[in-house]
Parts: sequence; structure tokens; C-alpha cells
Amino acid sequence: MTPAEKLAALQAWEAHVKAISAVYEADRIACGALIESPRWEAVYGLLDAYATLIADQIRPDHPGADQVAEWLDWWAFECDFGAKPKQAGIIGQQMREIRTLEDLLWIIEARL
Repeated sequence: MTPAEKLAALQAWEAHVKAISAVYEADRIACGALIESPRWEAVYGLLDAYATLIADQIRPDHPGADQVAEWLDWWAFECDFGAKPKQAGIIGQQMREIRTLEDLLWIIEARL
């Protein structure tokens, strides 16, 4: 996969996660839906599977593919898709803020 293809895969993944999160939030407000409900557990289970597929595409035949999925979760839930940038880096080098999907792809590839 080329860097442009990897970035496109990350962009598609991010768009789906944001869309599903918005629908969940509307459902929660409208009728008190719980994320632990069978329906939302199934939906978020599919998102986890999608993240795993993206990870396998970005790092095929690499034992660190599960770590890519962890980076995706970190980006979505801790960094709020760049709205709350966090620092990451390589041991022995200066840390840098991860603000964009390009930054996320850099840290994924630099760390694995």
C-alpha cells in the first residue's frame, strides 16, 4: 500500500467512526440508548473489526498490526480526531504533537 492509499484508508475509517458516533449520540439523547446495549455493542464491534482490517492493510504480514488498531483507538478516543492533540514519538528522539491523520500515519510507521 502506498502512503497515499494508507492515508485514504485512515480518512475513510475516521469518517465512519465519526458518523457512527454522531448517530449513537443522537440515539442516546433521544431515547437514552446505552452503549452497552446489544445493538450498540454490535455496531462498535463492527468498528473494531473495521479498525483491525485497516491495521492489516497498513501493516500487512507484520506482528504489529494489532498495535495499529490501538493507535486508531488512541486517535479516536483520546485525541478526539486531533481536536485534543497528544504527543508521541520514538524513544531517544523529541516528542511531537499528533494533530492530523498524516501525523498519525507517521507515528504508526515510525513506531512499528
